[in-house]
Amino acid sequence: MTDSSWKKKLAALVLVGSLVALVAVSLIMFSGGFTKSVPVTVTSDRAGLVMEPDADVKLLGVDVGKVGSIEHSESGAVLNL
Repeated sequence: MTDSSWKKKLAALVLVGSLVALVAVSLIMFSGGFTKSVPVTVTSDRAGLVMEPDADVKLLGVDVGKVGSIEHSESGAVLNL
């Protein structure tokens, strides 16, 4: 095997490996794999008319999460964010 043939094969292997890594990182980022989250439970006397599961949660106009579930309790509503 010549020196230039070996270099071409190595370059092709590095290119394919880089593309696979780029696709894997993109998929993980899209699914939120690198995002830290903390479960938050809100208890309220009512859930409101616009609260539904998977709705965006905003704080000062910035998206900070999503509504996970809404449950009814004796004292009102329990929202898991």
